[in-house]
Amino acid sequence: TLPPATDRDRPSADYVFLANIDPQLQLEVLSQVKKPKLVLLDTMNYWISNKKQHLLEVIKKVDILLLNDSEARQLFETPSLVKAASAALKLGPRHIIIKKGEHGALLFSKGSHFSAPGYPRRLRSPGAVPNPARGPRTALSALDRSRQQPGRLDGRLAGFAVARRSRAP
Repeated sequence: TLPPATDRDRPSADYVFLANIDPQLQLEVLSQVKKPKLVLLDTMNYWISNKKQHLLEVIKKVDILLLNDSEARQLFETPSLVKAASAALKLGPRHIIIKKGEHGALLFSKGSHFSAPGYPRRLRSPGAVPNPARGPRTALSALDRSRQQPGRLDGRLAGFAVARRSRAP
């Protein structure tokens, strides 16, 4: 646990990225920050299986929920990603980003959605491709720069990350 912060000690941050750590710790971190403009949450199957109620509490306090397709199905107990995103939006986030691996990503907001298709490439090495959608800077930049197509920058950066590790056709 974190030591309690007084208002004087409380850090100020415009943007907070709650990486996939224990949801109880995510709640503590969030309680320590003065009124952030935007909070992005990432999670994983382990926390869904072992700390689901705490995770749902964190989701209620964030602006953007970032998860992959299997996590969305598991968390909201549905095979439908549309239904999973709808359930997630009802908890409070303004945006839900569902990563679909090589198939791209989906962005859901109240009243709209956006699909960013994947572009398959052969990789030079079996090492993992960097995931630019994980960082808050990518998600925030995508949302701030283009309200009409909020996932475009993520797709460009993901394509760049893959292209840097792929062979020429």
